[in-house]
Amino acid sequence: MDISKLRNSGMVIEAVFEDLKLKQQVLKDVEDVIPDSAVFASNTSALPIHQIAAASKRPEKVSQLFDLVPSLASATDVGLRQGKVVITVKDGPVSPTELNTATVAFGWPIGLATLADEVGIDVVYHVAEFLSTSFKTRMAVSGGDIKVLKEMVAAGMLGRKSGRGIFHYPQNKSSTYLENNEVLTLMERFSITPKAENTRERIQYRLFSRFVNEAVLCLQEGILVNGPVDGDVGAVFGLGFPPCLGGPFRYLDMHGSANMVSRMDEFRAIYGDQFEPCSLLMEHAKNPDKQFHKR
Repeated sequence: MDISKLRNSGMVIEAVFEDLKLKQQVLKDVEDVIPDSAVFASNTSALPIHQIAAASKRPEKVSQLFDLVPSLASATDVGLRQGKVVITVKDGPVSPTELNTATVAFGWPIGLATLADEVGIDVVYHVAEFLSTSFKTRMAVSGGDIKVLKEMVAAGMLGRKSGRGIFHYPQNKSSTYLENNEVLTLMERFSITPKAENTRERIQYRLFSRFVNEAVLCLQEGILVNGPVDGDVGAVFGLGFPPCLGGPFRYLDMHGSANMVSRMDEFRAIYGDQFEPCSLLMEHAKNPDKQFHKR
């Protein structure tokens, strides 16, 4: 690419692979060309934006523009700028189609198995590895093994872009996609005995509870500068959070933080400390009258 063509750009959006050194090098190269007033926006879904900006001559002009769900992102001019992303993996014998059905039924705009193929299995693996290494127990996979993803990448099963991933994508662009038998065989190799019954509701809440807890932790750590409203807007429009639930903070206000903590305590006893509720969520659970949004 001839980056000299960017010399008059007011904003440059970077979307290279999730590698810190690569992103920093792209930033340096682009900054040599673009005006001092231009904004450099990274589309990173895992790397903290301040680490990328550390290589910049103008760090105040470096931002994050996260576009994970294109259909939703095109409906709004505002991209979610958030420093943490939740990656959760099941441990029971649930097929990709069943996972899609469970997540769409809960309100997600796209099934999570399909989403992994759309994003790219190589990207999903890299993000999962980065988060589990950087955040240890908090971002540990829930009983699964990311080696499944690693082997898929090694076999060239990268998702839609390679024609096969969790599903097969025929060249005739059919809207019907069949599960990839190679992946099903791989899943058999890595399968483990479920620690509890995997009902649809349990699958949904194992995914959902950690997402919500992470949102509350973002508020607790001061990442959501403008409070719960930004967290709800960002989750719905930037991450595909079920719009019918109003966002993680609105959901907690409506259904009760105590109920969420109760579910997480149950999951924690079965699956481990990655389901430990953060202190702010615990604080709200102990006081039923405490709301994230002012009434």
